[in-house]
Amino acid sequence: MKKSFKASLSSKNLKVTMSFSLIILILIALLLFSNQQILDGVIKYVLAFVLFMALFLAYGFHISKYVLSKKGIKIVRPFSSKAIPFDQIHDVWIVRYPHLYIKKKIFASGGFWGDFGVYFSDRYGKIHLYTTELSQNILIVTKADKKYLISPDELLEFLNTYYAFKEGK
Repeated sequence: MKKSFKASLSSKNLKVTMSFSLIILILIALLLFSNQQILDGVIKYVLAFVLFMALFLAYGFHISKYVLSKKGIKIVRPFSSKAIPFDQIHDVWIVRYPHLYIKKKIFASGGFWGDFGVYFSDRYGKIHLYTTELSQNILIVTKADKKYLISPDELLEFLNTYYAFKEGK
């Protein structure tokens, strides 16, 4: 048995995503179809390709949903998913983003198709964010002390389902 939970983009992330996507598409169109000689030769095609790949890769690694099953938690993304088995999880709890004391992005996307990647927190150290909404989060700490932050739309239902699956109900 599996239960899926939505990962809806926050209004901030939606605005950032739509703005950046529009800007990138306009730049690509200008590079490829403008009568003005913006760049010569192969360079304009390479630049258009790089811009398109940035858009495509950001989409491919955004979080589309979270799935709970008897095996554990699965963070679903179009290109790859991240599975966290129950036997590796030490604890989970609801946490507010400001209480994480995140100071810097190590390798991350901050708003373009969500907030995901590796961040550094003064309180928790390195945290892997797989979020679409920073106002409602669940922190997962593994037995190996890896930390994951997720943001399912229905926090309490997610936690209740998590504990039901973990206890084998």
